[in-house]
Amino acid sequence: MVRGQSVTDSNSEERRIVEEIEALIEELELLKGEGSVVLAVVNSRDVKERLINKIDERFNAEVLEVKSGQEIIDTLKKCGNFEVLVLVLPDELTKDILNALNNYRELFYRCGFPIVVICNLDALSKIIKEAPDFWRYRGSVYDLTVSKVDEILDLFLRSPLTRKFRNLDEIDRFIEMCNHLLNIVKNDDEKARLLIELADAYLHKSGLTEDE
Repeated sequence: MVRGQSVTDSNSEERRIVEEIEALIEELELLKGEGSVVLAVVNSRDVKERLINKIDERFNAEVLEVKSGQEIIDTLKKCGNFEVLVLVLPDELTKDILNALNNYRELFYRCGFPIVVICNLDALSKIIKEAPDFWRYRGSVYDLTVSKVDEILDLFLRSPLTRKFRNLDEIDRFIEMCNHLLNIVKNDDEKARLLIELADAYLHKSGLTEDE
C-alpha cells in the first residue's frame, strides 16, 4: 500500500468525490437556461474524465479543451445550442486565457446556459490572483481534488512500461502499490496498464526466485 494512504481513507475520499460530482450535477439541473459559472477544481485525469462523462450523460453538453483566450471569447459569443458548456483549462494558464476570463466575464452570463470551468489547483490560484473580477463573478466552487496517491498514479502511468528491479523487496513493494492503485482507478485504460505492469513484476519475481 502507498505510504500514508489507508483503504479507509481511499473509500472515504471516493465517497466525497462521488458526492461532490452529484451535487454539481444537481446544481446544473437547477441552473438550466441560466447564464452562470461553476468551478470544478481537479488534480486527477480520472476524476476529470468521470465528471465530464457524467455531465455528458445528463445534458446536451459541449466540451472545449481550452488552448487560448480567443477560443473562450469566440465560443461564448456564439452561444451554441447546448444545455451546458464545459471549459477545460490547461494546467498552465497563459496571460491571454487569464485576460479572457477577467475582461470578458460578462459573456459567461449572457449565454443562456450554465458553464462549468474545470481547472487544477495551480490554475485556480492564478485565477484568484490574476483574474480577480472573474473570481468574484463566479458561482459555486467544487473541490474534486484527490490525495497524493493519484499524483503517484499519474507519474506511474507516464513512466516506461519496462522496468528494472534490483531485488525481491523492490518487486514486492511495486506489486503492493499496483494492487492498491487498482482498487482506486476507474478508467479502463489505466486499469489495463496497471495489470500489464503487475504481470511484468510477477514475471521478474518468478525469474529472481528461480535464480535463487
